[in-house]
Amino acid sequence: MDGVKSKLSNTKEIKDNYKLSKGCLYPQFHAVTSFDVLDSKFIDAGFEMETANEHKPAYKLLENHIPGKDIILYDRGFASAALIKKLEEKGVYFVARVSKSFI
Repeated sequence: MDGVKSKLSNTKEIKDNYKLSKGCLYPQFHAVTSFDVLDSKFIDAGFEMETANEHKPAYKLLENHIPGKDIILYDRGFASAALIKKLEEKGVYFVARVSKSFI
């Protein structure tokens, strides 16, 4: 899983419907994707249209993974005690890149 953040068009309609992230002058979205590296295809994607947050869509994408079969690779920024607990409860294997401060 990996995330990407991008800005949306700065139109009145979009500004009226989406919150601006703190410190931003334009609307943005945050997407988290789940990609099958063996079949080279996207499995799923989750979008967050308010403040950029990788955790909300990442939790939703967990529902599409097969416990005991899939191995999820997480980039830095996804790791949290709550996410690790959820993965272990579901029996999903994972590898996560973490910062030194996480350890």
